[in-house]
Amino acid sequence: MTAIDQKKVYVQQHWTNQALEADGFRTYLSVKRLTMVRLLPVYEAPKTIESDGETLTAEAGYWIAYVAGEVLKNTLDDYDPRPIDPDVFADTYRAWDEASAPLSLTQAHLQQLGCQPYYKFASVWAKNLSTDTWIQGMESDEPVLTPAGAWLLIGTDGEPWSVTDAWFQTHYITTSVTHG
Repeated sequence: MTAIDQKKVYVQQHWTNQALEADGFRTYLSVKRLTMVRLLPVYEAPKTIESDGETLTAEAGYWIAYVAGEVLKNTLDDYDPRPIDPDVFADTYRAWDEASAPLSLTQAHLQQLGCQPYYKFASVWAKNLSTDTWIQGMESDEPVLTPAGAWLLIGTDGEPWSVTDAWFQTHYITTSVTHG
C-alpha cells in the first residue's frame, strides 16, 4: 500500500456546513481585489498549466486568471496563469465595478493581451493545515501532497484547492464568519 492510499485525500464533493465545521473549516470573506482574467478559446484548449509542482488542465470555456505582479512579461503564460472552472467563475466572480484607480502597467498590458478586470466576491471555506495533506483539485490529474502551514480551501462547488499562507492573507479577511 502506498503512502497516498493510507491518507485522506480531499476531493470535490458535496459538503454540508456542519461537515466542514466538524473538519475544522471556517468561512472567510474575500478581499475585493482586481484580477485580470480571460476566457480560454477553443483553439488554445486543452491548456496544460504547471503551477507549484502541479499539472493543471483547462478546457475550452475555462477562465484563466493571471497574476499581474509588478514586472511586465512577454506572454500571457509568463504572468502565472490559474484556471477557473466556468461554473465556479460564474458563481464567484463579478466584472470590476470601480473606475476610481487606473490599471497598473502590468494590468494594462494584460488587458492589451485580451484580459478583462474582475474581482472575486464569494466567501470561501478554509482551514490552515497542521499536517501535510493530500488534495486533488478539479483541474488536477492526481492528488498533490500539500505541506502543513498552507491553507486548504473548499469552493462553491465543493472543489478543494490550496494556497500559501501569504497568498491567503492577502486575498481573504482573516477573521472567520460565524454560522448560526
